[in-house]
Amino acid sequence: MGPRLSIGLQGVVEAGCRDCGISRFPAASNAIGMNPSSHSTAWIENGPEGPLSIQGSFSIGRSSSNELVLDDRKASRNHAMIHEQGDGEFFIVDLGSSNGTYVAGKRVVQPTRLTDGVEIQIGETRLTFRQPIVRDSSFIEESGSGTLMDVRMVRSWLLLADLQGSTRLSQEMPAEELARLTGRWFSECRQLIERHGGAVNKFLGDGFLAYWPATRTDLDLLIQGLLALKQLQASSAVAFRIVLHQGSVILGGGPTMGEENLSGPEVNFTFRIEKLAGGLDCSAMMSAAARTQLEGRLSTTSLGQHPVSGFPGTPEFFAF
Repeated sequence: MGPRLSIGLQGVVEAGCRDCGISRFPAASNAIGMNPSSHSTAWIENGPEGPLSIQGSFSIGRSSSNELVLDDRKASRNHAMIHEQGDGEFFIVDLGSSNGTYVAGKRVVQPTRLTDGVEIQIGETRLTFRQPIVRDSSFIEESGSGTLMDVRMVRSWLLLADLQGSTRLSQEMPAEELARLTGRWFSECRQLIERHGGAVNKFLGDGFLAYWPATRTDLDLLIQGLLALKQLQASSAVAFRIVLHQGSVILGGGPTMGEENLSGPEVNFTFRIEKLAGGLDCSAMMSAAARTQLEGRLSTTSLGQHPVSGFPGTPEFFAF
């Protein structure tokens, strides 16, 4: 797996949390061994099931498969999702619902970051998001007395997807229609990636970052996922671009922390080459490193060698 670091996780359960009557919130003694300075716990208040803690991805809707099930005829079966990013930020994503998701009175068109105390409205249901203290993700130590979390270097497939012309769409399309289209796109992409063994790590303003750990990934399944994304590009009502790279990333997190956190130069490289793909007007592009690891199983066309800002050399890139 590569080198491992140990991170001492420190966090808090404030007295104010104990007073709010949260039935599923862990007591301070069970809060994964933390002190009051750096870990953030978040929860939803005013829901029909009482306060519920949020870890990882937290789905909301009428369907019984959701973490928060709403008895609200104006809510869709799979209405919205709150997603914990690896750095302790929480974003809400509307999943193409009919009646929309509102945060502080504004309809969610793109993934929207939630702040402590903000109101979320879904149908006739009003919820309050709580996150009194934000985690300090820079707290790293070789050893500590709290719970330890492994952070390791892992070779991973990185896929970045980005809506094309989102600014123009926001100017030309009614907000309600744009919210439904983009929400449906996010939902379809997430389901497709998860069906093919991957996971969405971060929702961005008009896109997302997904990954597959290379050592645990069935290459044929990954390729099927890439081809399915290509098919979605051809049929989707919104145009989007995808780029693929493979490299070693710093991977950390787990169930108690939400989603795994990805970082390192290879992640930065993936974001830079998405900008390059836009400049080359390429809707599906991969790095030479990704092409090599695919072992010729996916047809590609060379786009030539191009410099990447902040990185040495002029690597070759490929359309697929």
